[in-house]
Amino acid sequence: MRALVALGVLALACATGAEAHDGGSHSGFASQVSVIDPFLPGLLVQVVNGHSGLSIANLTDKTIVILDDRDKPLVRIRPGKTEVWDEPRVGANDDPPARPGLVRNWQIEGTADGEPFTIRGFLGYRPPLGMNAGNGRGTSFWVTLLAAAAVALALGAAVVVARSRKDS
Repeated sequence: MRALVALGVLALACATGAEAHDGGSHSGFASQVSVIDPFLPGLLVQVVNGHSGLSIANLTDKTIVILDDRDKPLVRIRPGKTEVWDEPRVGANDDPPARPGLVRNWQIEGTADGEPFTIRGFLGYRPPLGMNAGNGRGTSFWVTLLAAAAVALALGAAVVVARSRKDS
C-alpha cells in the first residue's frame, strides 16, 4: 500500500513538473558542438543553457581568443581558466520550425596563441513533450489532468481493496 501511495505521489510530481516547465517559444531547441578544427587537446567547448551560451575550459598551455562576427576579439581565456558567456551565434532567435530536425550549422572562429581554429556545431529542434511542432500550443495541461485522475482512481481502488481485505 505504501509503495502504491509513493508511486502515486511520484507520478503527480512528474506530471506537474512537465506543466511547470513550459519554457516559452524557444523550448525544444538544442545546440551542440560538433568539432574543433584543427583539434586542440585540452580545449573543452560546450553549449550551455540549451542553446544560448558557450562555456570554454582552457586546459591547454595557450591563450585562447574567441572572435566575434567581425573577427575582433570577443573573449580571451588564459591557460587553466574557464569562461562562460551568452553566445547568440549558437542559439535560436526565430520561432520554432514547422518540423523537427536540423535548424542550421554554426561556426565560431578563434585563435590559440595566434594560430586560427574553428569551433563548428549545429542547432536542432525537437518539440518538447506535449507540444505540436510549429504551433506552440501545449497539451501538457491535459496530460497532467489525466495523469492526476488516473493516480486518484488507482489510489481509491487500492484503499477499497485494502479495507475489504482488512474487513474479511
